[in-house]
Amino acid sequence: MIRVFMEEGPDAIGDPSPLTLEGIIEEHCAAHEIQRDEFSSATRFWWYINGTMLGIWRTNYEMSRLKRRPDDFPEVAEWSKPLPEEQWKKPSAELNYVNDMLARNEYAQGHTIFSIGDACSRYMEAWQEKQA
Repeated sequence: MIRVFMEEGPDAIGDPSPLTLEGIIEEHCAAHEIQRDEFSSATRFWWYINGTMLGIWRTNYEMSRLKRRPDDFPEVAEWSKPLPEEQWKKPSAELNYVNDMLARNEYAQGHTIFSIGDACSRYMEAWQEKQA
């Protein structure tokens, strides 16, 4: 959402729908791959007594306040505009080297970013030797 906001503006995101208990139950059922009628009354009761309704009210209240706030902070709207491409930061030579090593040695073997570990310590030593 942040990337879409920065590149296409706030109109590309749209307004969030208000939070409701029924909406949360629907999301819960979808996330746990269960049917709506399998959602137990005990769980619903627990959600009532542990403050879910208070959380829903608070979230909706804060969201309604946020919708009014952008007009109060024009400097934030100005700051949030996308930078021209010539002002974008370029990746460092070190980062390019590590990314290249990862592409050749790790990703090519089917590893993912989660299974590689600390790539910087592994490849930066070679980078420093290469520069010396």
